Amino acid sequence: METTKDKLIQRIDPIKVIESAFVMRKNKNFRYSLRSFANDLGISAAQLSKLLNKKVFLTRQQASRIAVALELPKVEIVSFIQSAILDAPLNAKIPKQLREKTKKEVAGKIKNALPMTNYSVERFKAISQWYHLPILELTYLESFKADESWISNQLGISVIEVRDAINRLIDLGLLEKCSKKGFRKTTSHLFINSNSEPEIRKYERSMIEKGLSRLEKFSESDKNNQLFNSITFPTSKNKIPEVRSAILEFQKKLLKIIQNDSFEEVYQMNCQLFPLTNTKKRSMK
Repeated sequence: METTKDKLIQRIDPIKVIESAFVMRKNKNFRYSLRSFANDLGISAAQLSKLLNKKVFLTRQQASRIAVALELPKVEIVSFIQSAILDAPLNAKIPKQLREKTKKEVAGKIKNALPMTNYSVERFKAISQWYHLPILELTYLESFKADESWISNQLGISVIEVRDAINRLIDLGLLEKCSKKGFRKTTSHLFINSNSEPEIRKYERSMIEKGLSRLEKFSESDKNNQLFNSITFPTSKNKIPEVRSAILEFQKKLLKIIQNDSFEEVYQMNCQLFPLTNTKKRSMK
């Protein structure tokens, strides 16, 4: 049986590392499959499936081979293999001396580690893929089920993507486990006022593409539960800050409208404000 001390020693979850690697590759190539991933890792698709579902544990040899295949930095390869050793059940074919040596080495790393964590990259990851924030909002639905397959069906993404997102959201403190629904969102609505970061722009682009997809499929039956419209208007540049503020205030007012409601669906509202003319370029001629 795993003790509390053992849990403190384990710094990473090798399965989470593998899942995150798959999600990142799939985001770059939507045709990338688990079978392709298994082939890249040098194991069978069946074995990979069992590992991801924690029906079997990584062996020391598998951990070493997979860590190299994932092209992890040398330091992370060592941690990956050490975590696989500590995660293995007591009846696994791992020499007792090796297990104890690994435990001491990891405990020493924790003791000497600097008390700091850089969350900025992970925060951007949490919003760069469109489904992270919807998962948070799904927890408000009366029909919500803390089940990876249910969430997968609701958002049309894979179970692995769901699991990876949930783990990341928990690590960031945006989602936590609870007894009533299984999960609950820990914060109120997240407002992002800057579009300067590439990951934020990636998130906004994904949501715009979702809107375009809905627009292409728009039918008469959708007119009461969807809205696609726009306005084109002339204005002076010194009025734009006021216009932006009005839009942001409207968003906050919208959230007040739906407060204390019984939640049945998760909606997305995209808003774009940009110039259609290029007066600066004309004035330079």
